[in-house]
Amino acid sequence: MISHNNTIIFSSKNSNVVALAMGRETAINLTAMQPPSYSKGDVFVIYGLINPTIVVAKGTTIHFTVINLDNDVNHNLVISSVSPPYPYMAMMSSMQSNGMMSFLPPTNQGSAHEYTYTLTLDKSGNLWYLCTYPSHAQDGMYGKILVTG
Repeated sequence: MISHNNTIIFSSKNSNVVALAMGRETAINLTAMQPPSYSKGDVFVIYGLINPTIVVAKGTTIHFTVINLDNDVNHNLVISSVSPPYPYMAMMSSMQSNGMMSFLPPTNQGSAHEYTYTLTLDKSGNLWYLCTYPSHAQDGMYGKILVTG
């Protein structure tokens, strides 16, 4: 894994992505970084970066672990071929997605909730990871996945 310019490049064909879902201010305090300009609300923090671009080679299997660290809001993470901008109810329209997951409840008295799934990215091109809770993707809770080769 190499990170620079808010981009994470995975060189392994078998990679782990841990995505922490949280509020914007919490992410700024945690990382000492500003979110991308398109992000106005909640965000994902992945390996110390806020909503980074993820670059992988075609055929890479990614093991996603999504952890909701937000104390008052549900979150999830899905992979979609539909690019932003997103509607208020992302994924409730005709958008097709891979790796659908249920919403993780907020933390309750110090207990974080997590979800894990695995996805093999077998086509080159752009994908997007996003939270489908109403208004989250619309407010910038998403990032790009670039599948190369």
